[in-house]
Amino acid sequence: MVKCELCGKYTDVVHTCILCGRKVCPSCYWISMGVCKKCVPGREKEKFKV
Repeated sequence: MVKCELCGKYTDVVHTCILCGRKVCPSCYWISMGVCKKCVPGREKEKFKV
């Protein structure tokens, strides 16, 4: 298991943000954009509840 670099949860599934390179869990990753919740651009942040 790997620890998410944003929320600290341990998970078997890890995604890598294409902008910052963080290894994050599915709940901290926006798969359609390929970015973590810290890198979600502009108005999209409202949809992600960042």
